[in-house]
Amino acid sequence: MKRFLVLLTAAVLLLPTVAPAQTITLKLATIVGNDNPFTTSAMKFKEVAEAKSGGRLRVEVYPAGQLAKNEIVQLEGMQLGTVDVAAMSLPSIGGKFDPKMLATDVPFLYTGREHVWKVHEGPVGKELMNRFEPLGAKPFCYGGGWGFRGVLSNKRSVQAPEDLKGQTI
Repeated sequence: MKRFLVLLTAAVLLLPTVAPAQTITLKLATIVGNDNPFTTSAMKFKEVAEAKSGGRLRVEVYPAGQLAKNEIVQLEGMQLGTVDVAAMSLPSIGGKFDPKMLATDVPFLYTGREHVWKVHEGPVGKELMNRFEPLGAKPFCYGGGWGFRGVLSNKRSVQAPEDLKGQTI
């Protein structure tokens, strides 16, 4: 009997132990306030990611530049490991790291929202997402809600290309 208990104890000690799953914490940065679509989307991402992970994932949202003061610093933070997830725009990154990312920000390029999504969800959008990987980031979606004209004027409203006539850009 004693020999059996020794063998049983040895067998139990040799069994692999199952460690409890570690909680993974992600730091998500935005540069805009709590009522901005980037931050409200970040809060929704936190809610969904934590719920779907069954508690294995924890997302800390840092809005309003708390973790990184601008989108360039967000990407640099991702490269350094101080930022895990960030809401950022292609033009901000393109201006510093990859000019091809500026292509989608040409004023009046799109005919409407459906056109925007068709471009971003198609080969052009996939190519732009792939351009982030050498920069140390892996995008997983495009957002919307900002509008797609990108023209500001201190003279008058710009609703169509004709509205730019006589203005210096």
